[in-house]
Amino acid sequence: MCAHLIGAGNMVYGLFRAESLERAGVFRNVIMPDRLLMAELTIQGQFQQVPEVLWKRRDLAVSSVGRQRRTLFGERRPPLTAYLPWYVVHAGVLVLLNSFTRPGAARLGFWRLVSMAGRYLWAQMFRLCRKS
Repeated sequence: MCAHLIGAGNMVYGLFRAESLERAGVFRNVIMPDRLLMAELTIQGQFQQVPEVLWKRRDLAVSSVGRQRRTLFGERRPPLTAYLPWYVVHAGVLVLLNSFTRPGAARLGFWRLVSMAGRYLWAQMFRLCRKS
């Protein structure tokens, strides 16, 4: 499983197999949905990242969780999960949605998913602690 997801917002603008995206469910109603999508795709197996830069993304505003909450949910009231740390929500989504609810989801087994989600959670917490 990808532990770093550096620049996940840029990675989602690429070429994917339609079946994999369909199984992953595309963007979920969570903070940092691009990171969650990349994590869900890794559950389905390895993917190849091409190091060649084919486009340049314009950064017009400083990214923040508050700004993302406003743009993702607009006038709607954000769900309670939008106020929890995004990496905790992502770990829960990885386990719950991929072990019980979705037909065609990756069938890795509950405990393997828990292990992968735990590693994802630990890696993100470690990365955030190193930054501060």
